[in-house]
Amino acid sequence: MVLVVLLHAASWYEVGRSFGETPWLEWSRLLVPLRMPLFFLISGMLAANAILYNKNKVIYNAMSLFTVYVFWSIVSTGKLAVLPSIDPETPYSLSLVIWNILAPSDYWYIWALPVYLLLATALVFFWRDKSRPDFYIYAILAFSMVLALFSGELGLAWKDALHLRPPRIGFSYTDAVLRNFVWFLLGVIYSKRILDASTRVPEGFSAASVAGLALLIIGGFVGSLHEKFALVVAPFPMVFGAILLIKSIQNWQVSKILAFIGHRTLPVYVFHWFMLNILTFCVQYLDMNLQGELWAYFFPPFGAAVIVAACIAVGSIMRAMGLGILFVGLPNWLHRQR
Repeated sequence: MVLVVLLHAASWYEVGRSFGETPWLEWSRLLVPLRMPLFFLISGMLAANAILYNKNKVIYNAMSLFTVYVFWSIVSTGKLAVLPSIDPETPYSLSLVIWNILAPSDYWYIWALPVYLLLATALVFFWRDKSRPDFYIYAILAFSMVLALFSGELGLAWKDALHLRPPRIGFSYTDAVLRNFVWFLLGVIYSKRILDASTRVPEGFSAASVAGLALLIIGGFVGSLHEKFALVVAPFPMVFGAILLIKSIQNWQVSKILAFIGHRTLPVYVFHWFMLNILTFCVQYLDMNLQGELWAYFFPPFGAAVIVAACIAVGSIMRAMGLGILFVGLPNWLHRQR
């Protein structure tokens, strides 16, 4: 999630406010094959046990996530009536509110997770009783890879069919939803194998950490060669290279900090858009000029760090006020009654 905030801070600086080019945006784009595939692979691994053995929990979790999505989509879209939009091409309107509730929009991660949960559970139920389950697993994974390969074209075709204008109204991230389902499935299907393999990675600097770094570099290079390579080829070396590096540094202090942030992913994800809107308001109101080489190098990482810290602080305050349910969705007693 830190990498996502860094990307959005760099994009805000260079594209949203046109202060000038920043190298952080190009570096962040090189990590496109890593960020979301790794996130959804881990999400699939965490959900695997429930998907395989506890369908009631899957339904509860899916309903909870979608409840969170609907609430924060309404709030996030409604804020455009008060705060200036990061994207001037997306003005506030009632149609924007409706589409952003129904469709994967700025909070598409939260929209995608319940869909992935339910779909993966249905697929597991389908192939579990088959005489040749491996055949069906490989066929479904292959089909998911094809969806990822042509996700861009399918996303544009879907939006054109619905005549959605401006471009960011509703279904803005259909391509991302199609692209990342294969990684969630891989996490569900191979969670035990990945965990078993990761336990054999030595801690500290070793050949495994060097291999992890090499895989990240190779994946970044492959992804830069062609857009399609970035969708279906580059993620494999980058994701598994990142896993090797994460295991190598798991006892380092920076790893503990990242774990602390990781347990607060949802508040960071939800509120970082608000923070960028507030930043836009401040820049406009104070007529701030952040142009210059120093700002281009300094602002995106510093701004991302401040935004992450502010999001965690707001989330903690809300939980202390008894508003933690806004990040949970449905109350736990509903699950206990099922």
